[in-house]
Amino acid sequence: METWIRKWKVDASNGGTWTVGVKADGSYGCSCPAWKFAKSPKPDCRHIEFVKTNPSCSEAKPRRIVLANVSEVTPNGDEDLLTPLIPFGDLHFSLTVACDLARQGAAREDVKRYLNGNRLSDAQEYISTHGRKVYGPWSPKRRRHEGFEIVRSTKRAGGR
Repeated sequence: METWIRKWKVDASNGGTWTVGVKADGSYGCSCPAWKFAKSPKPDCRHIEFVKTNPSCSEAKPRRIVLANVSEVTPNGDEDLLTPLIPFGDLHFSLTVACDLARQGAAREDVKRYLNGNRLSDAQEYISTHGRKVYGPWSPKRRRHEGFEIVRSTKRAGGR
């Protein structure tokens, strides 16, 4: 799983914006097609170069956590992350939510609340080994989710 420790919004030539991020290891990435579809090793696109030469440019606002009746962390627009309630004592579910929040751009402080004292890298390793734990299907009759499901990673060739 990718863990972006900082993100920036950079203007695109088409009038929109691209997101540039940096990981804990110092590597950069961009949401623009020029970078996403470049072959490895990926060269820096002009958006990454802009952030590197203008580190004080505005950082992207972390996504806000909104507690909701959802089976897993679910983006809702550009700002909100619908986040499920976690049963007390369910570390596997809590670590899944922490990893999902980190991947979706939640603030570090928010992610830390779900780690229960663990490091994010340890949580990611646990989830890659044991799978993501999410709520099962919704039962309208009982007005609740039916149990839990373990979702295994489907890594593609090349480790993506």
